[in-house]
Amino acid sequence: MKFKAIIFDLDDTLINRNHAVTEIFKLFYNKYYLKNDIHDIDLMMNDFIKLDKKYYGKDEKDKIFKNIILKYPLNQSINIDNINSFWNNNFPNCFKPDIKTIQLLNTLSKSHKIALVTNGTSLRQSQKLINSNLKKHFEVIIISEEVGVSKPNAEIFKKALNKLELSSEKCLYVGDHLINDIQGSQNAGLKSCWYNPNNIINKTKIKPDFVITNLEELLL
Repeated sequence: MKFKAIIFDLDDTLINRNHAVTEIFKLFYNKYYLKNDIHDIDLMMNDFIKLDKKYYGKDEKDKIFKNIILKYPLNQSINIDNINSFWNNNFPNCFKPDIKTIQLLNTLSKSHKIALVTNGTSLRQSQKLINSNLKKHFEVIIISEEVGVSKPNAEIFKKALNKLELSSEKCLYVGDHLINDIQGSQNAGLKSCWYNPNNIINKTKIKPDFVITNLEELLL
């Protein structure tokens, strides 16, 4: 793939968000539920993960906990603001460095500019990048909260292009979400690469320019 820059999505592309959500759920369960231990932890975890996907990219994490507590009542009263702080203080720490991802970015950076476009709050996304040891690998980082526009809006991708000082046809965008990443980047004129590690069947009308199941395919 001959491009001057490769722009990445963050969650579930360069870092494993599902793993981190599972870890924050375990911390939450151990802190607030373990003594009660009256609920099915697997069912709770599945509901927690579904709620995280629903509110992903939004500063509404309290709704995840409110829904869980409503469905799986506690034997104690808690301050939901404390739980919000619990998420903010602990979730970024659930992301760990992945040596293969770091090696990939190191290799790609020798021949390409490397950038990031991600939805989310500045605090959370920045902490994820630091804790996963990825931040230093990007020449440009665009976080939706900081620029006032989110994927799939084409404008957020154009902001990255402006900072890279490159035209859209010279850049490849890599992400796992067909709408936010693939359709959004295509609307901004970029070539798109759908990262599909689980071989999900594309039932949409969105047509990625490339499809990979392993990020190392970018080196081919």
